[in-house]
Amino acid sequence: MKKIFAILLALTLVLSLVACGKGEAATSGGSQTGMGTAAQSSGQAESDVTEDFDLEGVVDYAKDVKTDGMTFYWVSKVAGGTYWTGVETGIAAAAGELGIKTTQMAVEKETDIDVQLNNLQNAVAANPDAILAAPCDSMALDKPLKEAKEAYGGPIVLIDTVISTSGGYDCAILTNNFNAGQAVCRLLIAGLVEKGYKEGTVGVECVNQGSQTVIDRMDGFKAYWEENAAAEGVDGIQVLWEELKVSEGDSNVAISSGQDLMTAHQDLVGMAGFNGDSVYFISSLKEAGNKNVIGVGMDFNVDSYDLMDQGWEYASVAQSTYNMGYYGTYLAVAVLAGQDFGGERIDSGLLEVTQDNLKSQEVQDYVNLLKSAAK
Repeated sequence: MKKIFAILLALTLVLSLVACGKGEAATSGGSQTGMGTAAQSSGQAESDVTEDFDLEGVVDYAKDVKTDGMTFYWVSKVAGGTYWTGVETGIAAAAGELGIKTTQMAVEKETDIDVQLNNLQNAVAANPDAILAAPCDSMALDKPLKEAKEAYGGPIVLIDTVISTSGGYDCAILTNNFNAGQAVCRLLIAGLVEKGYKEGTVGVECVNQGSQTVIDRMDGFKAYWEENAAAEGVDGIQVLWEELKVSEGDSNVAISSGQDLMTAHQDLVGMAGFNGDSVYFISSLKEAGNKNVIGVGMDFNVDSYDLMDQGWEYASVAQSTYNMGYYGTYLAVAVLAGQDFGGERIDSGLLEVTQDNLKSQEVQDYVNLLKSAAK
């Protein structure tokens, strides 16, 4: 299973945790360091993510660990959907290879902070072998995760989203979100230039403003726009940050946000979304029959593929969600075995999907992976 997915993920640019088994887990002895290379992203300090990390080395290292019968807890955001199903599929694949039982504790909406806090407390109380977690809110979960780490003492690996300050976890595997935001901006500018737009407005949307993931992506977008808009001749276009739309994970809100922007701004020439619900934000263009606005989204999925194929969405950026779940599980095992990652943030990879590569084999493989994960 892993080899099959590894092949698919490689085609896409490298396209569920501390108790009863702790004492006998480290069959290979002491800790090691330096599995990953030191190549850092060009993002801001708070979003530095290690690229070209030797994740296969972690897998090889973890395979020598006695894991059969272990239990990992997965404190997730919303369960299901093409995005999180990819993560869940990766966790299930790794857990199956290692003989680990996983227990998932999810929320109904990403704004259910109190529910996730309760889930985290229950996970710590259960005292599993390791905990995987995806914080709904980086700031709200910052102190609780640090307290959980201190009380629990076992491996905590963050997936997809980190907390707002260092500490509270052993390592994290996620998208380099600053780079992701830059990619969204670069693709948007390309579309604006292609259309010949030099004036007008661009609407922006996200799922919530408290997530460090969102913050980093928007910072990346802003930095790229500031550095390149003038050179590309689109500096006469205004990005509507003061009217940032927030869906709170509600697809209907995302759709109505796009509709509201088209109504309020007759000069709207672009739309950019920073989360998975950007597909709904941009689908408002289809409902309005508007192919004049350049829409670029994040978290490319099957619905994004359909919108792009029909000409409603210009481009989208895909995350390697399977990688997050699969390697996140192996990273937790490595920590159990004595590996010290020092809170390192590890890049899981990106794939930019455009009209030029929409029908390519690598994108078709990625779409098939999403479809198989959703079954």
